[in-house]
Amino acid sequence: MTSDESTAASGWRRAVPYLLIFGLCLAVQAALTALKVPQVFDGELLGTDGYMRLVRVAGLHETGAWYDGWVARSNAPHGEVLHWTRPLDILLLAGAWVLTPVMGFREALFFAGAFVSPLLWVFTAVAFAWAGEPFFGRSGRYLAMIAFLVQPAVMDYSLAGRADHHMLLLLIFVVSFGLTARMLLTPFHAGLALAAGAVTGLGLWVGPEFLLALLAALAAMTLGWVLHGADGALKNRGFAIGLAVTVALALLAERPLAAILTEEHDRLSIVHFTLTLLALGFWSAARLIEGRGRRARGITGRLVIALIGAAMAGGSMYLLYPKFFAGPMVDIDPRVIPIWFDKIVESLPLLPTDARGAGLLLYYLGAALVCLPFLLTLLVRERSRPLWLAWLYVGLALAIYLPLAVFQVRLAIYPEILMALVIVTLVVRVRRRLDRDTLGGALARALATVGLLVGFSAAGLVLYQGIPAVAGVPAAPKGTGGAICRLKDMAAYLDRPGGFGRRRHTILATVDYGPELLYRTRHAVIATPYHRNPGIIDAHRILTAGTDRESRRLLEARGVDLILLCPSAPERTYFSNPGGARATLYRRLAAGPPSVRLREAGRAPAWLSRVALPAELAGGFRLYEVIRAP
Repeated sequence: MTSDESTAASGWRRAVPYLLIFGLCLAVQAALTALKVPQVFDGELLGTDGYMRLVRVAGLHETGAWYDGWVARSNAPHGEVLHWTRPLDILLLAGAWVLTPVMGFREALFFAGAFVSPLLWVFTAVAFAWAGEPFFGRSGRYLAMIAFLVQPAVMDYSLAGRADHHMLLLLIFVVSFGLTARMLLTPFHAGLALAAGAVTGLGLWVGPEFLLALLAALAAMTLGWVLHGADGALKNRGFAIGLAVTVALALLAERPLAAILTEEHDRLSIVHFTLTLLALGFWSAARLIEGRGRRARGITGRLVIALIGAAMAGGSMYLLYPKFFAGPMVDIDPRVIPIWFDKIVESLPLLPTDARGAGLLLYYLGAALVCLPFLLTLLVRERSRPLWLAWLYVGLALAIYLPLAVFQVRLAIYPEILMALVIVTLVVRVRRRLDRDTLGGALARALATVGLLVGFSAAGLVLYQGIPAVAGVPAAPKGTGGAICRLKDMAAYLDRPGGFGRRRHTILATVDYGPELLYRTRHAVIATPYHRNPGIIDAHRILTAGTDRESRRLLEARGVDLILLCPSAPERTYFSNPGGARATLYRRLAAGPPSVRLREAGRAPAWLSRVALPAELAGGFRLYEVIRAP
């Protein structure tokens, strides 16, 4: 797969390896779906974001209100505006429209949501082989696609049933990286520079976490210009033009003119457009200064210009938007952090505290043990080679993403991709050195290839003693007696026309139930797992208040009709009240018969009536109806 003969083939023979890789992609996805997420075949999505995304897209389809991202039935009775943007909505809506004549819109939308991530995964595999070609050559393209398939975090986020934007961001990241690397390595080409900036701007439109990719690109571009000069300022100005124009168009696509100056940090806003204007202004000025002064053409002069420009840009951002430097979550209510945000699986750190934790770290990021030494060797020994600047770009991106991934597992997909590029380059070089036409040589090449590609993740699994849970996907909550609370069945019960489905009710439940209840029923909910929703705080306060009077006051203010519980470890953790009242409303409703230690356990207040559930639901769920005062 790494021979030059295969890459030189023409016609249909050149497409055969790609077809084989596509077939392997489909086989891997089918196996992952069957083994890890079989519930997709029964009409269930993976995690909570997918359901909320489909609710959002269905609302857009029904109303056509492009700028209105308000979900009226969430955060009842006030409604909720999510921090998401429209690119993934467009993909899902387009897929649903194509399939609607065959299966109807609702089923088509579910199908589009269930399989959008695997589809984007396939495109990203091809994009990765293209993006890394300058590093490992044409002979490594097919090996690169194999390397892409075995990245643990990437597999986690590409599973069927994940209707979220992570794979879209990764695809844009890979294309942006490939374009920027080529821009750094080749003489100025206006189209290439504009395209690199435009794709980076598209990433910012999808999510503000793409600011990290922009930081890596700007750092590499600036260092390249400082060290080599040449047409660096011209290329970087083209990049900045493409970036600013794309962000401007995206801003107009996201917001009506009346809200164009609204400052927001967790989704695309005037804050990010201002940043692109500062980058454009700097590179335009640098090009002008470099063209007029002899001193500005030397390394020292360019370094001074870069430092002054960075200081002025940073100072301007601080004066205009001081909260920008605190990150996208700067406006989150601090009360949400301990009761919800710190308990999100995909936001947890990979810092090990025991052998199993070390195995998990090795599973996701163990390749760094080989990648970092090899990359440092390349940067030291190949300083005079043309590819050095692109390797510097890889190093800068890893320096940003790798430490952040250790502290937040959801970012592991980015260093995995970068390290896969380094590993493939190393494998290609090792195979060339072991290129002996003997059985021993073939065995050595095979062992080196397999060991470098999957050795660290396999060792991590052995150390962890089992395959870790999918990143960001909470385990199915279990009820008392080991019964599984299947929310799909409860939602069908709640939506029965002859029962609670006769009219809209407002339901109080754990945050992870909110999106699926919105998707499957006509009812409203208080809490959803999104940082803008103050219902997270109120839901917690209602069920952990020290007195029934406080709980009832909040229930009435929110108009709650039903309380849905499934006593389980995740739910008990969410509604825990360390240091507070022992006999909280949640503990009383979730407990069994009265106990000696907790006299009030199992005793619901007089204004709550427990609903008798069907046998298939009663084993796990508990449903209480709020009795209104006459």
